[in-house]
Amino acid sequence: MIQPHDNATLLEIPSGLFVCVRGRDNAVAMPKMIQYNKLVRHKVPELIRGKGEKVEFRPVKNDEEYWKLLKQKLIEEANEFQKDESIDELTDLIEVLYAICAHQGVRKEDLIRVRKERKERRGGYEQRVYLVAAQEFDKKESV
Repeated sequence: MIQPHDNATLLEIPSGLFVCVRGRDNAVAMPKMIQYNKLVRHKVPELIRGKGEKVEFRPVKNDEEYWKLLKQKLIEEANEFQKDESIDELTDLIEVLYAICAHQGVRKEDLIRVRKERKERRGGYEQRVYLVAAQEFDKKESV
């Protein structure tokens, strides 16, 4: 619990900061820790420290947790791309895919090869075909 200094008033403002108000023009900002609880790139804690901010992190416990976090990260990055259609967000998606490949023992070359094979067999998205409905009896391979 954050306590005010010198009998001042403690206010929480929308930016997530607590402001300790001592007088008319004498306020001190006291940042609160924001909980993220997510997988991040390995240099992120150091980048946060470099800005003079506190950071709390831990190593991922085991392969099971890492696999779960990678799948969550893939969804997170896809959602971020929906909001910000930038090349940075696309590269974040690719970085997560490469980490998934490494974790699953899939070489990047094999990923590219299988992608090409699937594209040859099933086509790509460049033709902009929108499927409305189809009657399917064989459930072995979905559209």
